[in-house]
Amino acid sequence: MTLQENNHLVVIGADGKVASHFSAGSVDLAGIDTDKDGKLDFTGKQDGVAREPDGVVWIDADHFATANEGDWKGGSRGFTIWKKDGTVVYRSGADFEHAIIRAGHYPEGRSNKKGVEPEGLTFAEFGGAKLLFVGSERASMVGVYDVADLSQPKLLQLLPSGIGPEGLVAIPARNLFATANETDLGEDGAARAHVMLYEAGVGPATYPTVASRADQLIGWGAISGLSVDPATPSVLWAVSDSAYGAEPSIYRIDTSKVPAEITDKIVVSRDGKPAEKIDLEGIASDGQGGFWLASEGTPRKRFPIRCCMSTPKARSGRPSRCPRRFWRARPASAWKGSRCMTARSGSRSSANGRMIPRARPSCCSLIPQAAPGPVCAIRLKAARAGSACRNSRSTAITPIWSSATI
Repeated sequence: MTLQENNHLVVIGADGKVASHFSAGSVDLAGIDTDKDGKLDFTGKQDGVAREPDGVVWIDADHFATANEGDWKGGSRGFTIWKKDGTVVYRSGADFEHAIIRAGHYPEGRSNKKGVEPEGLTFAEFGGAKLLFVGSERASMVGVYDVADLSQPKLLQLLPSGIGPEGLVAIPARNLFATANETDLGEDGAARAHVMLYEAGVGPATYPTVASRADQLIGWGAISGLSVDPATPSVLWAVSDSAYGAEPSIYRIDTSKVPAEITDKIVVSRDGKPAEKIDLEGIASDGQGGFWLASEGTPRKRFPIRCCMSTPKARSGRPSRCPRRFWRARPASAWKGSRCMTARSGSRSSANGRMIPRARPSCCSLIPQAAPGPVCAIRLKAARAGSACRNSRSTAITPIWSSATI
């Protein structure tokens, strides 16, 4: 039993008596985002963070696992496997959160609190495989771990869940797994609180379709515009929209890999600093190693419509300079004839900080009317990766039903 606010664990025997109790302890975290500031910066750290576990599940007669969500000032952003005497067998540290970051589901709006907030978890055996399911409430994902070796769990895959998964139920007799997702976004025209059902099967996992490289922590999300690299057709260039308005970025995506891999991130800058208040929706090569970028504007956030030339194409870790002279606000009436496509773009953060899978129109072509002064006419090309983006797992759990669609 977890006593979350007390940061304590109690083991109760079958006879109803307390067999043992002990502190859940604390951990030191590194490589995390600690500020809610509209950008993805994973260079922060926190020391002595109380675990404050929420969900708990037995793995066998001597071991159990906790999801360390946190309630007050704690929350270690991961999970822990314990012996029933209080000995720590495994602690995930920031690894679980890092996997979610690479999948594009990191909830930046919760950076100053508890990050991905793992809340629920469950354990079951599927076809002899010992699987631990860890639900991230704020990232709307479920990590599936092979815990055959309790001291070295292996992440098998990340499942895209409904919004705010809390309850997790494994049904191995029917090869099924279910999540109960508490967040109700009906007033926003999005999914109501709902249940999602998954089925285990043989074959590669179908999610994520895009992930950042494993050897470098690249945060990404809210992808909008896409453009094909004129020199390398298997490479796409993408931009993030106003969800990360404090650090607008250009991403290089290698579609020859499965899943497609984000290999580089270029921060768009102005006067040596990130060019804030940009709602990037379009990107195209300028034919000279740079890019044309288009910002559609977000009145609610006071982001004006702008156009920008970003040149030259920057190397990893270096900002892409946006000269001030190319910036000019344009009213909405200055643009017409927009041709759009639907782009799956990772996820975005809702008002309560939970991550929502995105599927929304993104402009592919902007044709300006006659207007005084310099304007930018941007034409973007939709690209096909050539093959479905799937990872190489031999077995996978796949979403098959959601009550949100009823």
